[in-house]
Amino acid sequence: MEDKLPNGITQEMIDAAKEKHTKVKMATLFDEDGNELKAVLVGTPSAQVLNNFERFLDNAPAKAKKILLKGVLCSSEEIAELPQNSELFIAAFNGCIEMIPVGKAVLKNV
Repeated sequence: MEDKLPNGITQEMIDAAKEKHTKVKMATLFDEDGNELKAVLVGTPSAQVLNNFERFLDNAPAKAKKILLKGVLCSSEEIAELPQNSELFIAAFNGCIEMIPVGKAVLKNV
């Protein structure tokens, strides 16, 4: 049995995102009061997107955020053009940050 997709997300969008990104997830975006704003598709950022994001992070954080959103959002790409203090932009950025691959190290005393 297939789950019902949220408004604005189609199976075709999911399939297209999976062709472009190594991992694709659906992110439900909420405002600070816990009200659901929108569901979006997010994909793992490419090495080029990550490099550009990191390059501008210190000197032009607003530009860095837009680079990450544009490189990770697979649906509702227009969110990247919203004011950066809007709840929808902030929630989408949070979801995109979660898609950055992070390794883990275990440290032991020697």
